[in-house]
Amino acid sequence: MFGSIEDFTGKADFTVFASVYEQFGHMIKPEEVLMLVVEAEVTGGMLKLLVREVVPIRKVRSTMVRKVILKVDADEQVQIEKLEKVKKLCTEKKGGIPVDFEVKVQSGENIETMTLFARSTPIDAEESTIEKLEEILGPDNVRITG
Repeated sequence: MFGSIEDFTGKADFTVFASVYEQFGHMIKPEEVLMLVVEAEVTGGMLKLLVREVVPIRKVRSTMVRKVILKVDADEQVQIEKLEKVKKLCTEKKGGIPVDFEVKVQSGENIETMTLFARSTPIDAEESTIEKLEEILGPDNVRITG
């Protein structure tokens, strides 16, 4: 199977060999949003992509997220209530994704950020969990890495 993708930076052709198509072809449908895991090469100034894997976009987060980082300001009194809610959510949504806390603390006249690794509290990083964390801490205080 052959195709092309295009964005604001340009266009690239992709190839899906029969063995890959047999494995992932059932996911390839009109208007379906997918992530293609590819090997890339430039030939004659043209980007060519060889598809190795196809992942439905709704599963990208659960398969690609490696860590959830939560930002907390230790000097805000309301943070204790928020952290209790985060703790409860982490208990309810146990999973395999590690959680780190970036904690802002005031040390004299300086504001420092400490990173705490909550390795005993891995969570399930599904969309609803991330949304709930954003609701508790604010969207700017929740970050995922892959």
